[in-house]
Amino acid sequence: MGDRAFLFPGHGVQRVGMGADVAEHSAAAQQVYATADAVLDMSVSALSFEGPREALIETRYAQPAIFTASAACLAAYLEACGAESIADLPRALQPALVAGHSIGEIAALYAAGALSLESGLDLVRARGELMQRAVADSPGGMVAVIGVSPQVVQSFCARARSQVAGGAVGIAAFNTPQQVVIAGGRDALQAVVAMLKAHGARRVIPLRVSGAFHTIAMASVQEEWRQVVDAAPIVAPRIPVVANVSAKIVTTASELRDELTVQLTSPVRWSATLDILLRRNFEPIYEFGPGAVLTRMIGSIASDTAALSIDSQQAVRKAFEADRAA
Repeated sequence: MGDRAFLFPGHGVQRVGMGADVAEHSAAAQQVYATADAVLDMSVSALSFEGPREALIETRYAQPAIFTASAACLAAYLEACGAESIADLPRALQPALVAGHSIGEIAALYAAGALSLESGLDLVRARGELMQRAVADSPGGMVAVIGVSPQVVQSFCARARSQVAGGAVGIAAFNTPQQVVIAGGRDALQAVVAMLKAHGARRVIPLRVSGAFHTIAMASVQEEWRQVVDAAPIVAPRIPVVANVSAKIVTTASELRDELTVQLTSPVRWSATLDILLRRNFEPIYEFGPGAVLTRMIGSIASDTAALSIDSQQAVRKAFEADRAA
Protein backbone atom coordinates (compact mmCIF):
# COMPACT_ATOMS: atom_id res chain seq x y z
CA MET A 1 0.00 0.00 0.00
CA GLY A 2 1.17 3.52 -0.79
CA ASP A 3 -0.14 6.95 0.17
CA ARG A 4 -3.90 6.97 0.66
CA ALA A 5 -6.49 9.47 -0.53
CA PHE A 6 -9.95 10.44 0.73
CA LEU A 7 -12.70 11.43 -1.71
CA PHE A 8 -16.15 13.02 -1.28
CA PRO A 9 -19.05 12.72 -3.77
CA GLY A 10 -21.18 15.46 -5.28
CA HIS A 11 -24.56 16.29 -6.74
CA GLY A 12 -26.84 13.45 -7.74
CA VAL A 13 -25.80 10.94 -5.05
CA GLN A 14 -28.48 12.03 -2.56
CA ARG A 15 -31.12 9.47 -1.65
CA VAL A 16 -33.69 8.99 1.08
CA GLY A 17 -32.08 7.09 3.96
CA MET A 18 -28.55 8.34 3.39
CA GLY A 19 -26.51 8.63 6.55
CA ALA A 20 -29.10 6.82 8.68
CA ASP A 21 -27.05 3.67 9.16
CA VAL A 22 -23.87 5.38 10.35
CA ALA A 23 -25.89 7.74 12.55
CA GLU A 24 -27.60 4.76 14.17
CA HIS A 25 -24.32 3.03 15.04
CA SER A 26 -21.86 5.91 15.57
CA ALA A 27 -22.02 8.57 18.30
CA ALA A 28 -19.63 10.73 16.27
CA ALA A 29 -21.91 10.57 13.23
CA GLN A 30 -24.90 11.41 15.42
CA GLN A 31 -23.05 14.49 16.65
CA VAL A 32 -22.40 15.61 13.08
CA TYR A 33 -26.14 15.47 12.38
CA ALA A 34 -26.96 17.26 15.64
CA THR A 35 -24.55 20.04 14.70
CA ALA A 36 -25.98 20.27 11.19
CA ASP A 37 -29.55 20.49 12.48
CA ALA A 38 -28.55 23.31 14.83
CA VAL A 39 -26.40 25.30 12.40
CA LEU A 40 -28.80 24.99 9.47
CA ASP A 41 -31.88 25.56 11.67
CA MET A 42 -33.61 22.67 9.92
CA SER A 43 -33.77 18.93 10.45
CA VAL A 44 -31.30 17.82 7.81
CA SER A 45 -31.26 14.50 9.66
CA ALA A 46 -35.00 13.91 9.17
CA LEU A 47 -34.80 15.06 5.56
CA SER A 48 -31.88 12.72 4.86
CA PHE A 49 -33.25 9.71 6.72
CA GLU A 50 -36.94 10.03 5.81
CA GLY A 51 -37.24 12.32 2.78
CA PRO A 52 -39.34 13.27 0.97
CA ARG A 53 -37.40 12.45 -2.18
CA GLU A 54 -38.78 15.51 -3.98
CA ALA A 55 -37.18 17.83 -1.44
CA LEU A 56 -33.80 16.11 -1.79
CA ILE A 57 -33.82 16.89 -5.50
CA GLU A 58 -33.92 20.63 -4.74
CA THR A 59 -30.34 21.84 -4.58
CA ARG A 60 -30.94 24.08 -1.54
CA TYR A 61 -31.67 20.90 0.44
CA ALA A 62 -29.53 18.41 -1.45
CA GLN A 63 -26.26 20.25 -0.88
CA PRO A 64 -26.42 20.45 2.94
CA ALA A 65 -27.70 16.85 3.06
CA ILE A 66 -24.86 15.48 0.93
CA PHE A 67 -22.22 17.45 2.84
CA THR A 68 -23.59 16.31 6.20
CA ALA A 69 -23.78 12.66 5.12
CA SER A 70 -20.16 12.77 3.94
CA ALA A 71 -19.01 14.40 7.18
CA ALA A 72 -20.97 11.82 9.21
CA CYS A 73 -19.44 8.88 7.30
CA LEU A 74 -15.98 10.35 7.87
CA ALA A 75 -16.76 10.84 11.57
CA ALA A 76 -17.91 7.22 11.92
CA TYR A 77 -14.67 5.98 10.33
CA LEU A 78 -12.52 8.22 12.51
CA GLU A 79 -14.41 7.06 15.61
CA ALA A 80 -13.73 3.42 14.69
CA CYS A 81 -10.04 4.32 14.44
CA GLY A 82 -10.11 6.04 17.85
CA ALA A 83 -9.60 9.50 16.35
CA GLU A 84 -11.57 12.76 16.44
CA SER A 85 -10.03 14.21 13.29
CA ILE A 86 -7.79 13.11 10.45
CA ALA A 87 -4.87 14.75 12.24
CA ASP A 88 -5.41 12.33 15.15
CA LEU A 89 -5.07 9.24 12.95
CA PRO A 90 -1.84 7.24 13.05
CA ARG A 91 0.44 8.66 10.40
CA ALA A 92 0.14 5.54 8.23
CA LEU A 93 -3.65 6.01 8.06
CA GLN A 94 -3.66 9.72 7.23
CA PRO A 95 -4.45 10.63 3.62
CA ALA A 96 -1.80 12.39 1.59
CA LEU A 97 -4.44 14.00 -0.64
CA VAL A 98 -8.17 14.77 -0.48
CA ALA A 99 -10.59 15.72 -3.22
CA GLY A 100 -14.32 16.21 -3.64
CA HIS A 101 -16.59 16.22 -6.67
CA SER A 102 -18.69 19.42 -6.99
CA ILE A 103 -20.32 20.03 -3.57
CA GLY A 104 -17.97 17.31 -2.30
CA GLU A 105 -15.11 19.79 -2.63
CA ILE A 106 -16.39 21.62 0.46
CA ALA A 107 -16.45 18.30 2.35
CA ALA A 108 -12.86 17.76 1.20
CA LEU A 109 -11.89 21.18 2.59
CA TYR A 110 -13.50 20.26 5.90
CA ALA A 111 -11.64 16.94 6.00
CA ALA A 112 -8.38 18.71 5.15
CA GLY A 113 -8.76 21.09 8.09
CA ALA A 114 -9.33 24.18 5.94
CA LEU A 115 -12.85 24.65 7.35
CA SER A 116 -14.62 23.78 10.58
CA LEU A 117 -17.77 21.68 10.37
CA GLU A 118 -19.87 24.72 11.23
CA SER A 119 -18.20 26.88 8.58
CA GLY A 120 -18.59 24.12 6.00
CA LEU A 121 -22.31 23.93 6.80
CA ASP A 122 -22.66 27.69 6.42
CA LEU A 123 -20.92 27.51 3.03
CA VAL A 124 -23.04 24.68 1.65
CA ARG A 125 -26.22 26.37 2.84
CA ALA A 126 -25.28 29.59 1.03
CA ARG A 127 -24.17 27.70 -2.07
CA GLY A 128 -27.40 25.72 -2.19
CA GLU A 129 -29.63 28.77 -1.72
CA LEU A 130 -27.78 30.80 -4.35
CA MET A 131 -27.82 27.98 -6.87
CA GLN A 132 -31.52 27.38 -6.22
CA ARG A 133 -32.14 31.02 -7.10
CA ALA A 134 -30.10 30.61 -10.29
CA VAL A 135 -32.20 27.56 -11.16
CA ALA A 136 -35.36 29.67 -10.87
CA ASP A 137 -33.83 32.23 -13.26
CA SER A 138 -32.46 29.64 -15.69
CA PRO A 139 -34.14 26.21 -15.42
CA GLY A 140 -32.27 23.18 -16.69
CA GLY A 141 -30.95 19.75 -15.89
CA MET A 142 -27.97 17.41 -16.10
CA VAL A 143 -27.40 14.08 -17.83
CA ALA A 144 -24.56 11.57 -17.38
CA VAL A 145 -23.24 10.11 -20.63
CA ILE A 146 -21.33 6.82 -20.66
CA GLY A 147 -19.54 5.26 -23.61
CA VAL A 148 -18.92 8.34 -25.76
CA SER A 149 -15.69 10.34 -25.83
CA PRO A 150 -15.74 13.89 -24.44
CA GLN A 151 -14.75 15.22 -27.88
CA VAL A 152 -17.83 13.71 -29.53
CA VAL A 153 -20.10 14.94 -26.73
CA GLN A 154 -18.66 18.43 -27.09
CA SER A 155 -19.40 18.40 -30.82
CA PHE A 156 -23.02 17.40 -30.17
CA CYS A 157 -23.38 20.17 -27.58
CA ALA A 158 -22.02 22.70 -30.10
CA ARG A 159 -24.54 21.47 -32.68
CA ALA A 160 -27.41 21.82 -30.19
CA ARG A 161 -26.32 25.34 -29.26
CA SER A 162 -26.56 26.32 -32.94
CA GLN A 163 -29.89 24.58 -33.55
CA VAL A 164 -31.93 25.24 -30.40
CA ALA A 165 -33.07 28.75 -29.54
CA GLY A 166 -31.40 29.75 -26.27
CA GLY A 167 -29.71 26.37 -26.32
CA ALA A 168 -27.04 26.81 -23.66
CA VAL A 169 -25.66 23.31 -23.11
CA GLY A 170 -22.19 21.94 -22.47
CA ILE A 171 -20.06 19.54 -20.48
CA ALA A 172 -20.34 20.19 -16.75
CA ALA A 173 -18.08 17.37 -15.56
CA PHE A 174 -15.33 15.33 -17.19
CA ASN A 175 -15.58 12.27 -14.97
CA THR A 176 -13.59 9.57 -16.82
CA PRO A 177 -12.32 9.17 -20.41
CA GLN A 178 -15.66 7.51 -21.22
CA GLN A 179 -18.03 9.35 -18.89
CA VAL A 180 -19.05 13.00 -18.87
CA VAL A 181 -21.98 14.98 -17.53
CA ILE A 182 -23.75 17.50 -19.74
CA ALA A 183 -25.89 20.34 -18.44
CA GLY A 184 -28.15 22.95 -19.93
CA GLY A 185 -31.69 23.98 -20.75
CA ARG A 186 -34.26 21.21 -21.15
CA ASP A 187 -34.76 21.61 -24.92
CA ALA A 188 -31.04 21.71 -25.64
CA LEU A 189 -30.43 18.72 -23.37
CA GLN A 190 -33.11 16.72 -25.16
CA ALA A 191 -31.50 17.54 -28.50
CA VAL A 192 -28.09 16.35 -27.33
CA VAL A 193 -29.57 13.20 -25.77
CA ALA A 194 -31.24 12.34 -29.10
CA MET A 195 -27.91 12.74 -30.89
CA LEU A 196 -26.13 10.60 -28.31
CA LYS A 197 -28.67 7.79 -28.56
CA ALA A 198 -28.43 7.83 -32.35
CA HIS A 199 -24.65 7.71 -32.00
CA GLY A 200 -24.89 4.59 -29.81
CA ALA A 201 -24.09 5.91 -26.35
CA ARG A 202 -23.95 3.01 -23.90
CA ARG A 203 -25.95 4.84 -21.25
CA VAL A 204 -27.60 8.25 -20.96
CA ILE A 205 -28.77 8.88 -17.38
CA PRO A 206 -30.71 11.94 -16.14
CA LEU A 207 -29.33 13.06 -12.77
CA ARG A 208 -31.37 13.83 -9.65
CA VAL A 209 -30.61 17.55 -9.72
CA SER A 210 -32.69 20.66 -10.27
CA GLY A 211 -30.47 22.77 -12.53
CA ALA A 212 -27.61 23.12 -14.98
CA PHE A 213 -24.77 23.31 -12.49
CA HIS A 214 -21.15 24.08 -13.39
CA THR A 215 -22.27 26.09 -16.43
CA ILE A 216 -23.01 29.71 -17.29
CA ALA A 217 -26.56 29.07 -16.01
CA MET A 218 -25.09 29.80 -12.55
CA ALA A 219 -23.52 33.11 -13.60
CA SER A 220 -26.33 35.21 -12.12
CA VAL A 221 -25.20 34.32 -8.58
CA GLN A 222 -21.44 34.16 -9.22
CA GLU A 223 -20.63 37.52 -7.61
CA GLU A 224 -22.69 36.83 -4.49
CA TRP A 225 -20.98 33.45 -4.16
CA ARG A 226 -17.58 35.13 -4.44
CA GLN A 227 -18.50 37.40 -1.54
CA VAL A 228 -19.60 34.42 0.56
CA VAL A 229 -16.35 32.58 -0.15
CA ASP A 230 -14.26 35.68 0.60
CA ALA A 231 -15.99 36.02 3.98
CA ALA A 232 -15.66 32.34 4.92
CA PRO A 233 -13.00 31.47 7.54
CA ILE A 234 -10.92 29.30 5.20
CA VAL A 235 -7.35 28.51 6.27
CA ALA A 236 -4.50 26.63 4.66
CA PRO A 237 -5.36 22.91 4.52
CA ARG A 238 -3.34 20.48 6.62
CA ILE A 239 -3.72 18.01 3.75
CA PRO A 240 -3.31 19.08 0.10
CA VAL A 241 -6.53 19.27 -1.94
CA VAL A 242 -6.93 18.43 -5.62
CA ALA A 243 -9.14 21.23 -6.94
CA ASN A 244 -12.12 20.65 -9.24
CA VAL A 245 -11.56 23.36 -11.82
CA SER A 246 -7.79 23.41 -12.29
CA ALA A 247 -7.17 19.79 -11.22
CA LYS A 248 -4.10 21.17 -9.44
CA ILE A 249 -2.89 20.22 -5.97
CA VAL A 250 -3.76 23.20 -3.77
CA THR A 251 -2.08 24.02 -0.46
CA THR A 252 -3.00 27.64 0.38
CA ALA A 253 -6.17 29.36 1.56
CA SER A 254 -6.08 31.90 -1.28
CA GLU A 255 -5.91 29.12 -3.86
CA LEU A 256 -8.85 27.37 -2.23
CA ARG A 257 -10.91 30.57 -2.34
CA ASP A 258 -10.10 31.11 -6.02
CA GLU A 259 -11.03 27.55 -6.89
CA LEU A 260 -14.30 27.58 -4.95
CA THR A 261 -15.33 30.88 -6.51
CA VAL A 262 -15.02 29.75 -10.14
CA GLN A 263 -16.34 26.25 -9.47
CA LEU A 264 -19.99 27.31 -9.81
CA THR A 265 -19.72 28.11 -13.52
CA SER A 266 -16.83 25.83 -14.54
CA PRO A 267 -16.69 22.12 -15.45
CA VAL A 268 -15.44 19.63 -12.87
CA ARG A 269 -12.22 18.06 -14.17
CA TRP A 270 -12.60 14.84 -12.22
CA SER A 271 -10.90 12.69 -14.85
CA ALA A 272 -7.74 14.76 -14.36
CA THR A 273 -8.09 14.35 -10.58
CA LEU A 274 -8.29 10.57 -10.94
CA ASP A 275 -5.29 10.68 -13.26
CA ILE A 276 -3.24 12.28 -10.47
CA LEU A 277 -4.33 9.63 -7.97
CA LEU A 278 -3.79 6.67 -10.26
CA ARG A 279 -0.54 7.85 -11.86
CA ARG A 280 0.97 8.35 -8.41
CA ASN A 281 -0.38 5.01 -7.17
CA PHE A 282 -2.49 6.34 -4.31
CA GLU A 283 -3.93 3.36 -2.46
CA PRO A 284 -6.23 2.70 -0.73
CA ILE A 285 -8.72 5.33 -1.82
CA TYR A 286 -11.69 5.84 0.49
CA GLU A 287 -14.88 7.59 -0.61
CA PHE A 288 -16.97 9.07 2.22
CA GLY A 289 -20.62 9.75 1.47
CA PRO A 290 -23.79 8.38 -0.10
CA GLY A 291 -23.44 5.66 -2.72
CA ALA A 292 -20.27 4.63 -4.50
CA VAL A 293 -20.21 6.81 -7.60
CA LEU A 294 -16.55 7.83 -7.33
CA THR A 295 -15.46 4.34 -6.33
CA ARG A 296 -17.18 2.90 -9.41
CA MET A 297 -15.43 5.45 -11.62
CA ILE A 298 -12.09 4.25 -10.29
CA GLY A 299 -13.09 0.64 -10.86
CA SER A 300 -14.04 1.41 -14.47
CA ILE A 301 -10.54 2.61 -15.34
CA ALA A 302 -8.28 0.91 -12.76
CA SER A 303 -10.00 -2.20 -11.42
CA ASP A 304 -6.90 -3.34 -9.52
CA THR A 305 -6.81 -0.19 -7.35
CA ALA A 306 -8.00 -0.69 -3.77
CA ALA A 307 -10.97 1.68 -3.51
CA LEU A 308 -13.81 1.52 -1.00
CA SER A 309 -17.03 3.50 -0.55
CA ILE A 310 -17.71 4.19 3.12
CA ASP A 311 -21.42 4.94 3.47
CA SER A 312 -22.56 2.40 6.08
CA GLN A 313 -21.40 0.94 9.38
CA GLN A 314 -20.52 -2.29 7.58
CA ALA A 315 -18.23 -0.35 5.24
CA VAL A 316 -16.69 1.43 8.25
CA ARG A 317 -15.83 -1.95 9.76
CA LYS A 318 -14.46 -3.21 6.45
CA ALA A 319 -12.15 -0.19 6.15
CA PHE A 320 -11.05 -0.49 9.78
CA GLU A 321 -10.23 -4.19 9.35
CA ALA A 322 -8.34 -3.47 6.12
CA ASP A 323 -6.33 -0.78 7.90
CA ARG A 324 -5.41 -3.16 10.72
CA ALA A 325 -4.30 -5.81 8.23
CA ALA A 326 -2.18 -3.37 6.18
